[in-house]
Amino acid sequence: MNHRQIIHDTREVLGISHDEAAAFIGISSTHYWDLENHDDELFTTLALGEIIHLCRLLQLLPRHLLSCEPILPTRQPEEPKHLILSYCRDTSTPIDKFEEQAGWEVQHFLTDPQSHFQKWNLDCLRDVCSAVGANYKEFIPS
Repeated sequence: MNHRQIIHDTREVLGISHDEAAAFIGISSTHYWDLENHDDELFTTLALGEIIHLCRLLQLLPRHLLSCEPILPTRQPEEPKHLILSYCRDTSTPIDKFEEQAGWEVQHFLTDPQSHFQKWNLDCLRDVCSAVGANYKEFIPS
């Protein structure tokens, strides 16, 4: 079973309408419909904070929704900042070059590590973590 099927089935079991789910998360009904019908929507269109709201609504743990793999221990939200800074220091890579390599801007995150829950989507988290050799799933709250 994939994540969009889990979202759909859980919503239906709980008796929550598309419109109610969309309103709870803070997205349009059309956007929510896409979330249940297109595989990449969860990873490319929702901020991490929106995914957490979705999971609260559906009474799911975010890490359980995103993976059928064993659940990894949760790491602290500030750790990617330290991993990025260590990587840049160890490889003599300026932040702007790291951003090019990772494919995402991280400067704001370095000054406000909690901001990634509101600004980053899962693709961003995955790409940034991959660039520093970390598993993005460890940074998704349980």
